[in-house]
Amino acid sequence: MLRKLSKEQITEDRHLHDMWCRNEPGGKCINWSHSDLTGADLAGANLTDANLIDVNLYRANLTDAYLIDVNLTGANLDGANLEGANLTDAYLTGAAYRDWE
Repeated sequence: MLRKLSKEQITEDRHLHDMWCRNEPGGKCINWSHSDLTGADLAGANLTDANLIDVNLYRANLTDAYLIDVNLTGANLDGANLEGANLTDAYLTGAAYRDWE
């Protein structure tokens, strides 16, 4: 069963992740594994090294997102907007993606 994250939780997690990426105290790497992020607006998000195993990103906006070294194993990316997203060294084993208009 996937857990649904609120917009507030997503915003807070992104803030803590940015801190973690800058090695600031209190920062924390995102772990959204087994989460439902259907339609989430993650445009420009820095998700470097995040754990997104089995996440549902159906129709999510990932425009210009940094997905470097992200673990997207088993993720559903159907209909997600990946325009300009950086997927360098991302783990995509078993991930699904269909570009739906």
